[in-house]
Amino acid sequence: MELVFSKKALNDLRKLDQSIRRRVVEKLEFYSQHAHPTKFAEPLRDPYAGQYRFRIGDWRVFVRATGDKIFVLKVGHRREVYR
Repeated sequence: MELVFSKKALNDLRKLDQSIRRRVVEKLEFYSQHAHPTKFAEPLRDPYAGQYRFRIGDWRVFVRATGDKIFVLKVGHRREVYR
């Protein structure tokens, strides 16, 4: 599956330390290589139905999977991402 980053997600990634950014991107690439990457993720509830959350250490990545693409919507620390 192809990873597609939103402007918000790219901005969130730019704010991270390089080591954390590399870890998040490598893990997303790992997930995207599987036939069913959402099996590694938790589905979100209303009003975010249809979106998924990946846990990567203390970081959360919100995505929407459609067809052969994974749209990365938001990246943030678990303490701040739900606010």
